[in-house]
Amino acid sequence: MFINIGQIIHCDTMRTVDEGLIETLRMLGLTKYEALAYIALLSLGEATALEVIREAGIPHPRAYDVLTSLYHKGLIEVTGTKPRRYRVIPPDIALDNLKKRLVERVNKAKEVLKQMSKERGVRQPSVWVMYEYENVLARMKEFINHARHECLLAIPLSSVRAIRGALERAIVRNIIPLIILYKDSKAGEEKKLTPLEDVEQVEIFLREVPGTIICLTDCLNMVVAPYKASLQSLSNMNYGVMIVDPELANVMSFYYYYSLFLGSRPLKELDAEDFEGTSFTSIWRAVYAIKRILRMGYRVKVEVYGKELMTGEDIALEGWVRDVVEDVVRHVYSIILDDGTSIGGYNATLEDVEGRLIRIIRVE
Repeated sequence: MFINIGQIIHCDTMRTVDEGLIETLRMLGLTKYEALAYIALLSLGEATALEVIREAGIPHPRAYDVLTSLYHKGLIEVTGTKPRRYRVIPPDIALDNLKKRLVERVNKAKEVLKQMSKERGVRQPSVWVMYEYENVLARMKEFINHARHECLLAIPLSSVRAIRGALERAIVRNIIPLIILYKDSKAGEEKKLTPLEDVEQVEIFLREVPGTIICLTDCLNMVVAPYKASLQSLSNMNYGVMIVDPELANVMSFYYYYSLFLGSRPLKELDAEDFEGTSFTSIWRAVYAIKRILRMGYRVKVEVYGKELMTGEDIALEGWVRDVVEDVVRHVYSIILDDGTSIGGYNATLEDVEGRLIRIIRVE
């Protein structure tokens, strides 16, 4: 890594800092503020948080986050005195810690993406037609049982009991199913939602006008059927289609969002803490969930596996969410991290990273 010593930036209170050094530390996994704080401590030797932020020119509200992050990354030490004092781990040891952390994250990304690629590689794009609604429900249960990250459903109330067991098993695997229910004559009135009343980790929405029956898991596997298939009274409508293809699944995910979800009203939504540990493969659902959590006054930290668009390389990163973009008109859905990195969804083009898997790892 060659650093252009001629390129420098100026902090308000700290002497000129080599911009190339800052960029190198950022490439090793530090944010700009973390890099400035570490360099400031290096020159101070030992200091309080207030002294560090004054030296580094870091905003006061960010002091705790920055120093805590440096501590967890193995770059600084903290005393037990009051006020706390901080000092750097020697650079040769600190950089080895950063290197080790970076290698671990890269290897983790490789394993996750290799597994996802393997799954998609084995299951060639395919479309199968099924007759009889019982076969449609059976395939739904199979896909839900094999789901690893996400489960989107749009089904009649009367069909819930048939897949309840599969939903409960998915919840045990830390999946939060999102279910749009259609009222139908078989299920009775809305107050009789007994099939899901005692299931805790599930989000339920109600759509007054029945639409397409959909089961979509991991943005890869899907079952689609006309609503009238559930009535089983019209022989020419008693069928469903099973599709295994990431491109078509991504299209179906947005069909689910625009045509069904936006026209539904919530019956049961979860608390912010319930989403900790939850994964998403649909960018719009990740954005919707994170936006709700932020509006409740919580902070959200995410872990992202995907592809860096500038280099085309696989990437794994984590960070606190600064904001989300949810533009229904322009079809733009993004997650913005504290360091400015933007995360898009499958086939993203405007963002820094194409996020194939987004996991909420902390809510506080």
